[in-house]
Amino acid sequence: MTTLLLKPDERGLAQAAELLLAGEIVAIPTETVYGLAIRSDLGSDIYTVKGRPDDKPLSWLVHDLSAEELEPEILKLAERHVTVILPYLGKTQGFRIPANIFALELLKKLNQPLACTSANLSGKPPLTDAASVLREFNGKIAAVVDGGKCEIGVASAVVDFTVTPPIVLRYGAGLGDFS
Repeated sequence: MTTLLLKPDERGLAQAAELLLAGEIVAIPTETVYGLAIRSDLGSDIYTVKGRPDDKPLSWLVHDLSAEELEPEILKLAERHVTVILPYLGKTQGFRIPANIFALELLKKLNQPLACTSANLSGKPPLTDAASVLREFNGKIAAVVDGGKCEIGVASAVVDFTVTPPIVLRYGAGLGDFS
């Protein structure tokens, strides 16, 4: 398989959506780092491609959490692009709303969450530009959307709201003054 390099335009959006709906892995830009994305029901494929340990859960990218009945503190962090860990359908699941316009438009077009993890081989630093992602995953994933260099370049913070008080599991982008 040759990995496609897609532009972050309407055509690229349509191609990325088509590939994702077909069950393929697509690397997409976010404001923090590039992510490997797949339909949330097929997330296990990412573990193989990335070499990720099976016991390390994936987060879901969503375009909106406002319909959920969340405490204002949680919604505020989610809107700041922090990964929030919440109970969901009897499981513990991480959710993140990306700030990248392409990622948001893709999520709206699909109207479903995407399982996502940083685009890097397990144990290596996350990748922040399409050329690096293409070099690392060429032939292993269907496409890379070239959204340029990520603005922040550091993975998002992760806060677990399944415990009281909530705890920070990973410090990173978007956390700000949360304590």
